[in-house]
Amino acid sequence: MLTPPDQPEADRMRDAFDTAAKALDCQLTPTTQETWGWNGRALAAPVSHKDRTCWLRVAVAPLDAVRGGPSRREAAASTIPYDTVPRPAFLTSHRWEAGRRGYQADLEEHVHGHVLSRTALAPHGLALSEGWWSQLGTALHTITQTDNEVFALRPERVNWMIHQYIGADAPTDAPWWDTAHADLHWTNLGGPGSLEILGWDRWGMAPEYLDAATLYVSSLTDPDLADRVRTEFRAELASQSGRFALLYVCAEHLHGLERGNHSVLWNPVNRLVRSLL
Repeated sequence: MLTPPDQPEADRMRDAFDTAAKALDCQLTPTTQETWGWNGRALAAPVSHKDRTCWLRVAVAPLDAVRGGPSRREAAASTIPYDTVPRPAFLTSHRWEAGRRGYQADLEEHVHGHVLSRTALAPHGLALSEGWWSQLGTALHTITQTDNEVFALRPERVNWMIHQYIGADAPTDAPWWDTAHADLHWTNLGGPGSLEILGWDRWGMAPEYLDAATLYVSSLTDPDLADRVRTEFRAELASQSGRFALLYVCAEHLHGLERGNHSVLWNPVNRLVRSLL
């Protein structure tokens, strides 16, 4: 679980959350618990809306995005079918400007099951049904078949990350690009009986099989679970595109480790990199 930013920024985000809650006719629940995004640039919490519990997320957004088209979550709601990609239903949104800042607020149904982890990494002893794994495979296939012209990852960033953290001799150009959720780790998954996929803020074009690679690397703290992910996506991860996606995800984690994030991944990520080169 990410921690709040420094106090001035935390206060600004809480004020923005209150602004969004009022605009969307939401009230904080008695058990409201804050969930912070990366670098404190997003704040989410359960709220009450029309006598039901929902999920409100407020994020700092570029001014051109606030003035432009729908948010990523809105676009996902209108593009990706709910029957094969189960997720909380998108309800409504609100955008506004405050000084030089833009804000994007999205209101969704609350997750029906349980979020599987409070961090990106897998909790130990996670037991998931066969139906859950089947739903996940179907969902990721459906996502890749969805048309999307927005890039979740810039090709130049992918090239730079691999060159910087894997090495000059590693391949830096993705063999193929497909639509991906692009943030598929354990805190964005619900279960354990039925699948729900959360966190649709980044979805877009990415190196092929990025989602399977992301889930595999975030499972390395639990070898049994990592083995199950690799079994479920064996063909994808063993392909040229899958190996490239694994290298990129490892590069991202090495970048995070450099900043002190998820230190428990240092040894397994480096072992994985050596096995891929």
